[in-house]
Amino acid sequence: MRKLGTARRVFRDKLVIVETLPGTRPPRIGDALLLADHTPVGKVVDVIGPVNRPFVLLFPNPRFRPRDLLGKALYLAAPGRKGQGRRRHRGTPRGRLRGRHRRG
Repeated sequence: MRKLGTARRVFRDKLVIVETLPGTRPPRIGDALLLADHTPVGKVVDVIGPVNRPFVLLFPNPRFRPRDLLGKALYLAAPGRKGQGRRRHRGTPRGRLRGRHRRG
């Protein structure tokens, strides 16, 4: 868990704009953000602004009101293991039949 920045503004009463710390690597879209006590706050929707100090748009969980997060420090959750996604099928494409089940 690493500190990402501070919640600064609310956008359209739904999104929270997080100002990142200088020199921090921006998160990926879909990453989870946490409070200091490891409470999940929401997910990253977009990363905007200058490359050296971007802003992060956060969509908060339903149990948080966006205005309640203003001024709080937010942390980036530790990344999970890579390779946990769905594996690709390496054989024949699914639409093509083989052997005696061939059409036409």
